Amino acid sequence: MTLRADRAGRTAWRWLILPTSPSGTWRIVVSCVSGHARGSGTTRVLVITRARGSSGAIGEPASIAGVAGEPVGRGGGVCGPFPPGQCTCLAYQKRPDVYNTAVAHGVPAGGERGLGPEYAVWDGGQWLVNAQRAGIPTGSQPVAGALVVWGVPNTASWGHVAYVEAATSPTHVLVNECNWDWKGDCRTIWENPQSASEPLQGYIYGGPAGNGPGAGGTQPGIGPTVGGSDLDFVKTVNTAGTVEVHWATAASGYQQRGGDFASDFSPADDANGHFQLFGSANGAPELGFIKTINTGGTVEVHWDTLQGSSYKRVGDFTSDFSPADAGNGTWQLFGSANGAPELGFIKTINTGGTVEVHWDTLQGGSYKRVGDFTSDFSPADAGNGTWQLFGSANGAPELGFIKVRNTGGTVEVHWDTLQGSSYKRVGDSTSDFSPADAENGSWQIGPF
Repeated sequence: MTLRADRAGRTAWRWLILPTSPSGTWRIVVSCVSGHARGSGTTRVLVITRARGSSGAIGEPASIAGVAGEPVGRGGGVCGPFPPGQCTCLAYQKRPDVYNTAVAHGVPAGGERGLGPEYAVWDGGQWLVNAQRAGIPTGSQPVAGALVVWGVPNTASWGHVAYVEAATSPTHVLVNECNWDWKGDCRTIWENPQSASEPLQGYIYGGPAGNGPGAGGTQPGIGPTVGGSDLDFVKTVNTAGTVEVHWATAASGYQQRGGDFASDFSPADDANGHFQLFGSANGAPELGFIKTINTGGTVEVHWDTLQGSSYKRVGDFTSDFSPADAGNGTWQLFGSANGAPELGFIKTINTGGTVEVHWDTLQGGSYKRVGDFTSDFSPADAGNGTWQLFGSANGAPELGFIKVRNTGGTVEVHWDTLQGSSYKRVGDSTSDFSPADAENGSWQIGPF
């Protein structure tokens, strides 16, 4: 290839040894031609090599050699589509379901942004955004079996991805990682993901049904979660003119604000539906609005993501739910499918005798039904607590019930998963919360 020098007379390039390359030592041969229209001087070439002698590593520059130097690297090894020794290699080995699911949903494995194959869309820092594009659950809480991702996505930054072996809090996580030293070395170590040299993006949870942390039972977010979640507040009254989003971080013991942002929603819409925070995008919760009054005839779904210094709209869609059902249950946004939140409806009135679960996913230009199921919960319990959709099991959301009245003396947690043609019980637990606190706030099973 031919390279042009910059204004200072320097040039640079990247080189990549593919995992399919034969094993052994590879060298780059550099030929240099000097000469300028207005004369020339001595041409010097500095070749930045990558992790000299390491096994398949292509990390940060490890040395600088002159013309006589021979930049080297090593090929060979089996790690699917990724170079051996890299953090992406480990991620693929630990969670191939995440990669395979994302690719199957149209996230390419090659280069993008016109920067060449070295800036592949599956660099370490791209795993989380690609998972979200494919509808794979992600979040901000560490859990064994998840992938943790650092870096700034959609930039020239490589970022970093590791596998979570265990976690006792959001700041005390046991990770298995490779190429942490840019030399291809691997290790398992307790660390604080929030204080790494690159910004923490979040965690990738489930892949296809039956895979990922908590497969077949509990997913991240089924309480209690490790370390709890951030404390969120959607402000619709006494604002500066728009709906506002604020949150305090769990990592600080809720003593430090994580975000204070305006949105493009109008507080006047508060009477036409309800706002909700859910999921995560660009390192912040997403802001959703489910509109059931003054619509075009169907329940509508609208949501913003944090973009720069404020929340801006990314979706405005109709659904196949009727606003006439507003008095028969509750809607909520949860999870992710086809790059958008799912719309769920828990029906407790005018049912066939049990609490019902219905949900839509975005399909083309509108939300369409993908599930209509009964459960083993009784609508008679509607006055004793609240139901909620969360997580994922057997390819469907889980149905939780937080019981605060007519209990054995504490707040109770019950939940069903989809088993065959209906939702059936998988958990009945007590807590150390007092039902007397029911009027002082609200509980939820989450984050979701």
